[in-house]
Amino acid sequence: MKIDQLLKKNGIFESDIENFNEKFLIDKNGKWFFEGSEIKRQPMIKLFSRFLKLENDQKYYIVTPYEKILVKVLDVPFIVRSMKVRGVAESQLITVQTNVDDELIVGKNHPIRFAFNPVNNGIIPYVKVKDNLEAVFTRMQTLEVIDLCTNYKKISKDTFGLWSDNFFIALESDNF
Repeated sequence: MKIDQLLKKNGIFESDIENFNEKFLIDKNGKWFFEGSEIKRQPMIKLFSRFLKLENDQKYYIVTPYEKILVKVLDVPFIVRSMKVRGVAESQLITVQTNVDDELIVGKNHPIRFAFNPVNNGIIPYVKVKDNLEAVFTRMQTLEVIDLCTNYKKISKDTFGLWSDNFFIALESDNF
């Protein structure tokens, strides 16, 4: 499948395709493509992901000591593949694993960011993986994340959010 066909399949329009010159593409489902062909070897994807960076120009690059390659990312580069929850309320600990086998404990170092989803007027949670790279939760995991939320009295008002690793993450309208 050609890159332009992949982009059209993911809702990218003709005017956007004309400016597309990246060899690498990461689609909304976390699938990696090189020159239109899906990279199916997981060890190769994991290797490339180690060198992936989001730079100040808000573009993604694979940066090695020898070259810097532009990567088109349709949402975020990683997907949360699994989520485990231990404990409840303030003693709750949420661990997630990404599609490139990064395992993270949600909390101060790996907070969840909630974004507005204009398609269904809902929310989309993202977790910080490393540097400024994020992983998106699946729809089913989003429901699990919302189910973990509780009211917490924060600075004289009740705030809706969740706890992990002794850190409260608020789900507030000014976050998205």
